[in-house]
Amino acid sequence: MDESGPVQVIFTVDTFTRASLGGGLVRHVGYAAELQKRGVEFVWLTIESDVDEEFQKRFAIRVRVVPMSGNIPVHQKRQILLHEAFRLAADLPSGSCVVSTDSCGISWNTTLQVWRSRLRGVPSTHNTSMMPGPLPTTIFGKLRLKTVGRAFFNGLAQLIPQTCSIERFFRCYLNVSPSRIKVIGNGVNCARFSPADAKMKLAARQRLGLPAEAPVVLSVGSLVPRKGMDLLIRAWVTVLKVLPTARLAIAGSVGRRSTFMDTAATLDSYTADTLRLIENLPDPKSIVLSACEVENVLDYYQAADVFVFASEREGLPNVVLEAMACGLPCLLSPYEGFPENGEELGVEGRHFLKCERKEGAFADGLVRLIGDASLRASLGDAARGLMLQTQNLDTILDQWAAMYHRIAKNQ
Repeated sequence: MDESGPVQVIFTVDTFTRASLGGGLVRHVGYAAELQKRGVEFVWLTIESDVDEEFQKRFAIRVRVVPMSGNIPVHQKRQILLHEAFRLAADLPSGSCVVSTDSCGISWNTTLQVWRSRLRGVPSTHNTSMMPGPLPTTIFGKLRLKTVGRAFFNGLAQLIPQTCSIERFFRCYLNVSPSRIKVIGNGVNCARFSPADAKMKLAARQRLGLPAEAPVVLSVGSLVPRKGMDLLIRAWVTVLKVLPTARLAIAGSVGRRSTFMDTAATLDSYTADTLRLIENLPDPKSIVLSACEVENVLDYYQAADVFVFASEREGLPNVVLEAMACGLPCLLSPYEGFPENGEELGVEGRHFLKCERKEGAFADGLVRLIGDASLRASLGDAARGLMLQTQNLDTILDQWAAMYHRIAKNQ
């Protein structure tokens, strides 16, 4: 097959249901139609799925369920799934296929599968959009992770972290060869996510039931411990003392979802405590909760004056990139995996403001931003320019397509 021929990427994922699509999966599903135009087609191998043909046609993907007994432990199901992916790839013409091991689990069994398939000419990749964690604390646990991880990831044709911080972890902590690693960011549609004029902002606020003249702060994310919404709500008490008409809009789900890592008890407790914090505010109506996943988050970006993000662990969060593309001034706390100065999110003080992950620091930063229109405009303009230059969707899609074509042909 010549170099311009189509490449088939076979993904492995435990479940492919509408309720289980996490951020990384949603992003790649969204990429599929445009990557198809670039000669890359997607097949998702999964244990369970509820997506119909209409969904698959809409997103230019194919989903195939691999039947297996429900009694098998999860790690063995993942091994079977990976084995089936490599079996399918081996039946395709040489140079036309890549296996993505994203959901296979890392063990000696999967490591052996990766190396055996590599020697047989079937390349594999692994995409990672989140800083790994929590890491083992015992000497034995660290040794096992480093030994198995190094063997697994060095067997890949390509490891694709979404940030330089994640790349440093794999290169320094696991000693993955730099030749095996290529950083590709998260594309943001800068044509869709763009600054709103006064008329657009007013219309968005009317749709969301927000006051036309009040300062509006936005955070996007679910009410789960990792996202830190409780910190923002605690900080909001201080903000209201200075700016009593301000509104804090939180766009994200409230309650349990199958993709959450926390236990049900932890989520229930956190949700109850966070909602209680809102009830005890001097003005509970100053917090506006979407209370569910938001299909059109653009309305929230267009309605907002300031964006704030309080997560404790991330990769390269699309919501921050989208806010920046919309020209919103951003107040960010340094989460685990936060880019170094001058990397994906730009330069502190020029493209965003940074504060400690403490309620007092969030309150001070928000009051400062809301009160300084010139600073908001400067940060927002610079952030928008950075996204156009570095994270624009077309640029990122070209990088993904070129990588898949190169890996498929073992170049």
